[in-house]
This record gives sequence, structure tokens and C-alpha cells, in this order.
Amino acid sequence: MPTAVDFGPWEPDRAEIGPPVHLKVAKNVVPVSDHYHPLQGLSATTNALTARCIGVAAVRDIDNAAHMYAGDATRLYELEAGVWTDRSKAGLYTTATSTTRWRFATFGDRVLATNFLDPIQYIDASTAATAFANLPGSPPKAKYIATYDDFVFLGSTEGNGMSIKWSAIGNSEGWTAGVNLSDEQEFADGGNITGFATTQAALYVFQEKCIRRVLFTGTDTIMQIDKLIEKIGCIEPNSLIQYGQRCFFLDEDGWYMWDFESQPIPIGHEKFDDWFINDAERTSWPYLSAAVDPRRRVFAVGYVSAGNGGTVPDRILFFNYQLGRASYADVSHQILTPAVALGVSLDDLTGNLDTDYSISFDDPFYQGGAFYFGAMTSDNKLASFSGANLEATFEMGEQALFPGRRASIQWIKPITDASGATCAAASKVKPSDTLPWQSAVSQQASGRCPQRGAEGFYHAMRVVIPAGQTWDYARGFEFEVGAPRGVR
Repeated sequence: MPTAVDFGPWEPDRAEIGPPVHLKVAKNVVPVSDHYHPLQGLSATTNALTARCIGVAAVRDIDNAAHMYAGDATRLYELEAGVWTDRSKAGLYTTATSTTRWRFATFGDRVLATNFLDPIQYIDASTAATAFANLPGSPPKAKYIATYDDFVFLGSTEGNGMSIKWSAIGNSEGWTAGVNLSDEQEFADGGNITGFATTQAALYVFQEKCIRRVLFTGTDTIMQIDKLIEKIGCIEPNSLIQYGQRCFFLDEDGWYMWDFESQPIPIGHEKFDDWFINDAERTSWPYLSAAVDPRRRVFAVGYVSAGNGGTVPDRILFFNYQLGRASYADVSHQILTPAVALGVSLDDLTGNLDTDYSISFDDPFYQGGAFYFGAMTSDNKLASFSGANLEATFEMGEQALFPGRRASIQWIKPITDASGATCAAASKVKPSDTLPWQSAVSQQASGRCPQRGAEGFYHAMRVVIPAGQTWDYARGFEFEVGAPRGVR
């Protein structure tokens, strides 16, 4: 009798041989509900920056209009009608190393930017055709910037990686300590500061080995600072990303999700943490980036895979934070980013609407003000994940289909609405044996992929959906085995 099996979660850290049924490979797909969706490739939506992107932000001004800004080693840009327009100050900026990042924050109508090498920059978002300029008040150079309540906060200021400084109340240009509540604080422990997160109630300072909470008191103490979380911190600044009332970050022992109230929750423990640590080239962590796909409720982190030998991230780890399921993809990019559609009307589109535009007109890119999940491509362009479907691969962890008995797999039938999938089986006798994969077989008219020669005590199956195939879901597979044989 045929047996139907769901793919199950992708959990490469599990033992090689199940149960339960789980995936060792779930590549170029996104986890949803009890199945997987295809991942579309990147499709560029803008022209190119003049150099590699080292920071990008999507914001709204005081009139709720959407804006996007980006920076490379020497310039800052604003996106206008699909074109990156140079908004750099006169004289441009210090030539940065490839691991330097521009980081952005908003204060009222102002967009603030810092790269730790130049003075803090600002631009008034709702004022058209203006350029960035040095923020008045002589604030220190800093790696991190955020706004909380009526203050601008700077973290890891020049000369001190464990200090924060905040502006005068209601004044992004007031930086004299002791004047209008502006002040600073140096921490004695916890390691270097690695980023900020903010809520309406507090600002959170992430350090390598702890997380502190900063509360504006309105009293002589100005800010109450407490060590909220001990022995858990963020070890890679580019891993920290906040979306609403949750944030994600990488600690020394793996990935965490935090809602700012309870203890941080480990999301990859015994699932994919070990896989990530082994798969990500640690010397290239400075090129790592993180973002959230709000439509799919997926946290994503892009990184340089081990053995890549370069500095351009080529892999993305996905985690559906509502379902607790993960997957990964092979996509070359520079930085993952939450992007915002600036709105495009039919009058703005030129050429043949049927052939010249690879992005569906239902895509958020065309919906003014809609936030979407995007990336800066390896050729310096902003892109959305709206291209052709990538090749999807599912590989089941090894199972003893008839414990203690030999069996052979007769055929496999993928449970998917893709019509061109291929399947392959593998069987072995001892757990220590190398798994010998059979050649991939295309689907017959019945949807089955016949298998020959896959016989043993332990079995695995692989399903591949070719690139460019149109499909919506892949859930698992049906298979049939021959009559179980003896133990020899």
C-alpha cells in the first residue's frame, strides 16, 4: 500500500536517522503552514549605486510619505521614482572599508545617518531635492544610532565601544552634557555595544554579553539604566533586526527571538544553530545582514557560506517566527533590507507592459507606501523577490521504513502542484554507510517517479522542482515499498 508523508520541518541539526520525519535539505523555499512555498529570484527595481551598498533604510516623513535611503563607501542616496539620486554632502564621505555600515534613524522629519567615520549626517525627508549635511551640535562619531522618546541616542562612540550618549530633549542638535538633559553613560561590563532596539516604553542596548534597558525618568537621574538580560547578548551587530514588538539576534550559542518582555527565546536550538555556525564563514560575518518579510512573517539573514572564498553573501536563512519552521536559499546579494514601495502609476511605466516588466503588477513594489522584503543585488541595485521561481530541493532525513527489515522503494510521487518535479531515492544497510543516491527520475503521467535499486534498512528521498516552474505548494510525497525482506 502507498504511504503518504509530509516533508516535516527542516531541522538539519537532528540525528542523521529519524524518526520523526524531518528534512535535511529545504532549499530555495519558504516555510508556511504545513507546507512550503517557492522562493522567487531577485528582480531589480532601480538603477545601480556607484559602489557596493553598505547600508539602506526605508522610512516615513512627518506627512507619512515613504522614502528610501542608501549609502556606499563615499556617498548617500535617496530613491526617487526608481532612481537612486545622490544626496551626499559636498566633499562626499570618508572612503570606508568594506565592513563599514551606514546606519539610519529618524527624529521627527529628520533622517539621521552614521558610519562611525564621518560626522553624523542629517536630511529633512519632506524637503525635496536637499542634500545630507553634518548634524549641528558636534555630536561624537558613533557606530549605532536610534531615537527613543524625545532623544537621539548614539552607541559605541568614538574611542569607547561601551558608551552611549543622548541628545538634549526634543533637540537632535543639543549634545552638551548637562544641558537640557543631554548626557552620556559608560558601561563597566557586558562587552562592546552591538546595537539598539526601541519601543514606546524604552530603549534597549545590546552588548556582546548582555542587554540593558534605558528608561527616561524625567527626574534628576534622567535615564534609569538596568541590566535586563545577563549572559545573553548580540555578538554580531549586523544580525540584530527589529520588527514591531519582536527582534532577532545572534548570540554566541545561536539565534534568539525576543519580545522585550519575557526572556529571549532560542529559535534554532537543536534545529539549525549548529548547521548555521558550520555553514556561515565566520570571518565574513561583517557582511551579514538581516531583515523581516512582513507578508510571510519570516525573519531572514543573509551571509557568506563557508568555502565561498569571497565577500558577497550567497546564502539566506529563513525562519517563520509564527510557525517556528525554517528553510534556506542560495541567492547572491549584498544586503537584505525591508524596502518600501514609493508608488508607480501606469503613466510612469514605459515600453511594453506585457514583456518589459518581470514584476507582477500585484507586487507591493507598485503599491505606494507598502513595505516589502527586498535586497541590494551584487551589482548595487535594489531588488524585490519577484523573479522566476528558483530550483527547489527537499531531502528527507533517513528513516527505517520497516525497522529491522530490508525493503526497496518502488516509486515516489511528490505532493505538489508542480508538474515537472523529479525524485530520487537512496538506501543503505548500515547507519555508517555512505548514502548512495539513485539517478533523479521525472514524473510520469501518473505523477509517479519509478525507482530502481534503492534497497536497504535505511531510506531517504529527494524531490527537486526545476527553476522556472510555476507552482504554489509542496507538502510531501507518496511512496511505495516492495515487500520487506529478512534481516540479512
